[in-house]
Amino acid sequence: MKNILIIIPTSFLLLFVNILCCSSQSDSVKEKDNSGTNFVTGKILMAQNEPFTELALVTDNSVYLLDCPDEIKEIIYNNQGKTAKVYYSNVSKNEESVRVLKVDKVEIINSNSND
Repeated sequence: MKNILIIIPTSFLLLFVNILCCSSQSDSVKEKDNSGTNFVTGKILMAQNEPFTELALVTDNSVYLLDCPDEIKEIIYNNQGKTAKVYYSNVSKNEESVRVLKVDKVEIINSNSND
C-alpha cells in the first residue's frame, strides 16, 4: 500500500513535467534583429517530391516552408543548399501542420554550398 501511495503521486508529477516541457515549445519563431524584425537562419532546400516541391528552410530543429513573392522565390531557388537569413512577417501552418513563413526579405549568408 505504501508503494502505491508513492508511485501514484510520482507518476502524476512526471506526467505534469512532461506536459509542461512539451507545451513550452511554441509554434512561433522568436529570433528578432535590432529593429525587431523576425528572422530565421537555416539552410535552403526543396521539400517534398515532384510535382509538389516547395522551398523550405531547415534549422537545427525545425523545417519551415517559404511563402514568398516571385522575385524572392527566384533568389531562394538559385541558392539552394546555402545558408540564409529569412525575414518574415507571419507564421502559419499548412494542412500537414508544417509551419509556413510569409517571407519579406532574404539574405544569403554564405556563398559556399559545401558547409
